[in-house]
Amino acid sequence: MRTLVLLAMMIVLAGLAVAHPASEIIAEFDLETHTLTIELPHSVKSADKHFIDEIEIKLNGDVIITQKFMSQTNEEMQKASYVIVDAKVSDEIEIKANCNKFGKKKETIEIEKPKPDNSEE
Repeated sequence: MRTLVLLAMMIVLAGLAVAHPASEIIAEFDLETHTLTIELPHSVKSADKHFIDEIEIKLNGDVIITQKFMSQTNEEMQKASYVIVDAKVSDEIEIKANCNKFGKKKETIEIEKPKPDNSEE
């Protein structure tokens, strides 16, 4: 009986070893177009079997977008873009990403004023 329990634990742990969340969340908000662009690095062998299956977006603590996926953009990452017309300077956008196998990642960004373009000097 102990051997069977030990074997079952090893199988579960082996599965978790290959499952992982996105390594990071790269997010940018363009205030001019009100577009949030997200890249989630998540290297996998098969983007239709192991993938980021859900992205949730909160604006100032309120869930405004939940998108579910059936596969990943490619074997290296999941990409997504959203237009958030209500977002303004100083607002906080929280992004949560879930792996369909195991793991979650969360990142919060604050919308900042665009920096002045001094390239014409």
